[in-house]
Amino acid sequence: CPSLHVFSRSAGGFRLRKSRQQNPFTSFVPWGYQCHYRYRHQYDSINSIESQALLSSTSENHDNNPDACTADEWKKLSDIMTLETPWFTLLGERLLDDRHRTLDYYRVRRSHSAVIIVIHKGSNSILLPRKAQYRPGVQQATLDFCGGRIGSHARSIGDVMDSVIPHILERELGDLVSSYVDDVESVSCLNHGAHPAATCEDIGWPVDSSFSSQRLLGFVAHLREDLMEHSENDGKVVTATGLPDSVVAYPRTREGMDGLLVDLQCLQCRSVLLEYLRDESTHV
Repeated sequence: CPSLHVFSRSAGGFRLRKSRQQNPFTSFVPWGYQCHYRYRHQYDSINSIESQALLSSTSENHDNNPDACTADEWKKLSDIMTLETPWFTLLGERLLDDRHRTLDYYRVRRSHSAVIIVIHKGSNSILLPRKAQYRPGVQQATLDFCGGRIGSHARSIGDVMDSVIPHILERELGDLVSSYVDDVESVSCLNHGAHPAATCEDIGWPVDSSFSSQRLLGFVAHLREDLMEHSENDGKVVTATGLPDSVVAYPRTREGMDGLLVDLQCLQCRSVLLEYLRDESTHV
């Protein structure tokens, strides 16, 4: 197993044994290894001679050590394990924090994500895929905005807007947006400081910063006004007609946005919507 490296510890931590009978990673680790983890209380059990010596020497020399870590950046002492999967990489690392403690920390490295609010100005509505997406993590289906992962090929915001956004919209609103070039008028990024050369690391919002490297980008896509029909009442748009069954519309009114926030359970989607509403309120 060249991609999985584990250091056994007699007092706890990780140990590795080969198993062909039971494998909690069956869905993404085909080689049949099994990791067993035994939690240890917040690493108060730094009781090895090596750890105590490291703590002592670090504490004594911290003030005069130019390499001493700060609250802004901890120091990595060694790697504990690496587990590669198609969806993420699990990393185990031994860190030295700004309080001179040695901590065994486990985190995941995963792709960044994009969430897109799709607006049809003609009907003054926000459009979403009608079909809820099943989420294995919470074992239920949830209503979501159009969105998806940002591959490593898209390094800048310009790359994301040129290659990722068109693919997501055509995939998730294909019955309505058959051609990105013809059907989408404009796309803008909600993240502060966005410009074509900025990267996800520059402006992306951390999703779970203590455990994951994933960052979130929020976008607003405006569809062509004549893309679908809409009816009016006394000059005020009240409903959208001609929507395919695969798309649901929420009116951009106070009542419509309140209803959308009730229906949206995904925190990433909710945060992007609230950022959009905040941004809209500043331009009123």
